[in-house]
Amino acid sequence: MKLWYIKSLMRMIKRILSQDFFFTFSFFPKKITTLNKTLNYEIKTKSKKNLNFAIVVQGPIILDQNFTFETLKLYRKNFPDTNIILSTWPTTKKNIRILKKLKINVLENVEPNNKGISNINLQIISSRNGIFLAKKMGAKFVLKTRTDQRAYHPNLKNYLFNFLYAFPLKKKYKSQKYRLVATSLNTFKYRLYGISDMFMFGHIEDVIKYFSPPLDNRIKLTNKLSNYSWSTFSKLNICEVYFSTNFLKKIGRKINFTLANSLKIYRDHFVILDYESIKLYWHKYTLNNNRYEHLGFSDPQLSFCDWLMLYNLKNFIKYDENMLKKKFQSRNKYY
Repeated sequence: MKLWYIKSLMRMIKRILSQDFFFTFSFFPKKITTLNKTLNYEIKTKSKKNLNFAIVVQGPIILDQNFTFETLKLYRKNFPDTNIILSTWPTTKKNIRILKKLKINVLENVEPNNKGISNINLQIISSRNGIFLAKKMGAKFVLKTRTDQRAYHPNLKNYLFNFLYAFPLKKKYKSQKYRLVATSLNTFKYRLYGISDMFMFGHIEDVIKYFSPPLDNRIKLTNKLSNYSWSTFSKLNICEVYFSTNFLKKIGRKINFTLANSLKIYRDHFVILDYESIKLYWHKYTLNNNRYEHLGFSDPQLSFCDWLMLYNLKNFIKYDENMLKKKFQSRNKYY
């Protein structure tokens, strides 16, 4: 890990010395002992449903810098009365003891033989099983996040519930109860139905529908990504698109793989919040906030500003379907 940081810093220094770029930087505390107490508040609502809130953290335990343990310490501190579930893979008795001291519910899943493209089957199993456990424990609303990410904002829960109350579903589709809240991080404008699956909040029945598609039996793609446009890549229906399209079928929403249809679905069924607003740190990858500049767009991710314009200015937006003809580029080694 240290070698990776050194290489990344060297690339940053090289770009800074070129004098072609301005730059900023942020510090994220590694341990919660370095965090000071901040202003906290509870939003009073007519409904007490938001008390039945759970957090599911899924994925392998990240031991580097004790990242996952420190993340769970932070969540336990910020949400003392919340059921927190770590849905992971078989681990050591020592790790279990550490987690029990933090009052974390640990679920050790069995890995499938076929992990799927970009390990999607691992994500399906650990997410689905963790969310089902949250439901069994009485949760009505759930936040699904990952072991390699950390949201530092102390008022995260209230912030998320406010999105549900501020932006109710305008049209009822069968069985979707509330909007699903996702982040701008890895939610792309031109990857059709490409909602980020890293961080998602909503009513537990909606989140269960989202993270319980059939396992993907494919192993890898046969063609190079450079052969695909954004349109043809989206139609491969892998990873984020796989989750989203399966969810949309369950609620009865028709899809046709056009830009207009994809963005209207973002508008109608989701809220996209800026990941910076919840102080979301992605271990290893947050070092470069311009991580997607190689995609060839000045602003490839869908921000809350973009989403709000979709929401409020729907009669004035023009959709340029020609953007989907651009070649898709990715550095994801799993594809």
